[in-house]
Amino acid sequence: MSLRTLETTALARLDEILAAPEGVRVGVLGLGVVGKAMTRHLLKRGAFVLGVDQHGGWKDDSFAKDLSDGGQLHLGPIGEGVFDDVELLVLSPGVDPRQPAVQAVWSAGKPVIGELELLGELPARVVGITGTNGKSTTTALLGGIVASVVENVFVGGNLGIPITTWISDAEETDVAVLELSSYQLETAYRFSPEVAILLNITPDHTERYDNHAEYAVAKRGLLENLSEDAVAILNYDDALVRDMATHTRARVVWFSLKDSLEGRDGVFVAGDSLVGSGCFESHKPVALEHPRLFGWHNRQNALAAFLAADALGLNEAQDWQQVREGYVAFTGLEHRLELVANLNGVRFINDSKATNDSAAAVAVRAIDRPVLLLAGGRGKGAGYGELLAASINKVRHVVAFGEAGDEVAQTFFNESEQVGAGVSRCTDLREAFEEASFLALPGDVVLLAPACASFDEFSSYAARGRAFKKLVSELAAGGVC
Repeated sequence: MSLRTLETTALARLDEILAAPEGVRVGVLGLGVVGKAMTRHLLKRGAFVLGVDQHGGWKDDSFAKDLSDGGQLHLGPIGEGVFDDVELLVLSPGVDPRQPAVQAVWSAGKPVIGELELLGELPARVVGITGTNGKSTTTALLGGIVASVVENVFVGGNLGIPITTWISDAEETDVAVLELSSYQLETAYRFSPEVAILLNITPDHTERYDNHAEYAVAKRGLLENLSEDAVAILNYDDALVRDMATHTRARVVWFSLKDSLEGRDGVFVAGDSLVGSGCFESHKPVALEHPRLFGWHNRQNALAAFLAADALGLNEAQDWQQVREGYVAFTGLEHRLELVANLNGVRFINDSKATNDSAAAVAVRAIDRPVLLLAGGRGKGAGYGELLAASINKVRHVVAFGEAGDEVAQTFFNESEQVGAGVSRCTDLREAFEEASFLALPGDVVLLAPACASFDEFSSYAARGRAFKKLVSELAAGGVC
């Protein structure tokens, strides 16, 4: 459920509180990294903070001490009336707004907000980036491009450092490049960056949203508040994203992996070069080949980043040269099609960040060799249709593991004749890795692209990726298989 709007009275009260928070009782629900940062920000501004987290075993002595000096800590079960006495409720990104405690505050007409609304107008030129897949790579890539030209750059948000931490540190910033999740955008009622990128929208977070349309509406929130002076960079190849152009006042520019935009303003790929269309037609084409960013999805990320750099004024000569220098220097992100090692002619690639069907399919399509696919973990309920289609005549063997292992294995077993892949079922990642390593031949790729969340065995996709890399290191040292 997406909140998306605040009543006029709640909005007015919110502005009063944010202007003078001293002594105001504010609830913060969810005390992860962002929740802690928001709590400390509010405490610093003099608010009385009720910090709430459902995980009773949670402990952070330093944070608990900070909170005890100007608020109250509530751990464990969250009753519907826990926030009855607060005047403002601030949600961490991972908090589901459908729960009764949040709905009680909402129904009482009190403001319910997230990090972006809490911080208000940000002290920098801001690029906001969202999409189901590719937003972390695009954020880091654009951040690297901007940092190669501009002195003071912040890169963070859903990727890395919380936005609140950046604001609290009060470091001078010229440009902020922010990765934004749908969760963050649910409660960002007035957030309006100078440049917005919407990469794609595919089914995800089915546990959070009642349907795919609701998820798309949350993503669309990035565009709805843009001013006429802003630039919206949209994926012309994605029908859902394309339709969102009618929901913004900003100037729209497009990117496409197809060979033409039919005169529309934007850039597309011809061969392996960026080519301009419409108002970009006079810009010189630029080669997109890159030592680490392989696969068409990374060309999509590059097009979006190049357009954002142009919108920020980093392409004044219209030859993309400065932008390309930052692009080529980018080394890629950990856990995103990360080449870990080449052992005896077998490449081991870590794409643990591929936590849904479409992301895993993108990873498989990016590989130009026979694939031994490690897939599984905790399923998201969206099926594996895209991954199955991408695997046809490409994946040589599927090794399914984790809670969703039976589902993954059965999906591929049912279509084994069409896909042309063998199927194995393993208990956990280590067993799956050993199976894939045993089956791998020179010229193959052992690819971790799970299409599932990591939470059955690991605390995060990053922990899963690190475990995979450790297994590769052990294999290289002769400690596995």
